[in-house]
Amino acid sequence: GKGRPRAGGELMLNPNSASSTGLVKRRGKEQEGGKKKKKVTRLKKIIIRERLERATAKEEEQAAVVAAAAEEASISASASAAAAAAAAAVTAFTTIAEEKEEEEEDEGEGEEEE
Repeated sequence: GKGRPRAGGELMLNPNSASSTGLVKRRGKEQEGGKKKKKVTRLKKIIIRERLERATAKEEEQAAVVAAAAEEASISASASAAAAAAAAAVTAFTTIAEEKEEEEEDEGEGEEEE
């Protein structure tokens, strides 16, 4: 076939006797393993790092708001329960952010290499 030159392959006699080409490259054996995993590019690494920094900054901001709200409220059983619920929400947000980051890293593997 036409197109870009292909590396690899094994030279053998052409199985198509009607063809004028004597030797052809046998393809397929080297392709059995499937596609090679792509490396994460520099740009993708920067994007992932910035998303993580934004998520941690947002988490810290939420924690500060929770702390300020806890200080303003009277120290009672309901206030401490609300603070515990807010802390649980921050923890849940953190795990969701980490899962999203892992998903984005997995999606990023399909991009071109450098």
